[in-house]
Amino acid sequence: MITIVGIGNPGDEYKNTRHNVGFILVEALQKHFSFGEWKEDKKKSALVSKGEIGKKKIELILPQTFVNKSGKSVAHLKGGTKKIENTVVIHDDLDMGIGSAKMLFNRGDGGHKGVISINRALG
Repeated sequence: MITIVGIGNPGDEYKNTRHNVGFILVEALQKHFSFGEWKEDKKKSALVSKGEIGKKKIELILPQTFVNKSGKSVAHLKGGTKKIENTVVIHDDLDMGIGSAKMLFNRGDGGHKGVISINRALG
């Protein structure tokens, strides 16, 4: 299974802000690939949607804990390295221009408090 986490803040006041780009992109994936409806997972403090892309099972996670505590939603992955290796975290980067994107592998958090929270949770 591949887990894709979109970092953002819950609530209408944050809905279309730059800080919510993780939410926006993950919600677009859920719609585009016709994944299941979002379901509240109280254990993960997140909204979760599951589906498939090709033959790969995908779990989409939208933490509902606000950015700085996003790690609570992915702490369940800590049990296995294989699970951690199959995790993608999508978040904003204030050092990049609007409309820009980059993909990094095995890199640090770049000072992003949501990613720091996830790194701590995964230990």
